[in-house]
Amino acid sequence: MSLPPDLNKPIFRINPSMADKVMDGKCVTCSAYIPDVPFRNSLSEKEYGISGMCQTCQDSVFGHDPEAEECWAELDATVDEGDWE
Repeated sequence: MSLPPDLNKPIFRINPSMADKVMDGKCVTCSAYIPDVPFRNSLSEKEYGISGMCQTCQDSVFGHDPEAEECWAELDATVDEGDWE
């Protein structure tokens, strides 16, 4: 499972109920239990670490384009995880 969002970010200080959801393992938008909604790829997992949104809510906000997903999967396969740090 991906790393949870950093609860020291200003948004979690402004809206403590969002931090509570993250600590309970839930999506900050829809309250779905995160392990019940698998992430499509590593980019979606990273977005969870930024926003605290499950895959369903990410798709709702950013859209879901299967062709773009294919491109990201190919890129993901060629990039070493350490390159993003």
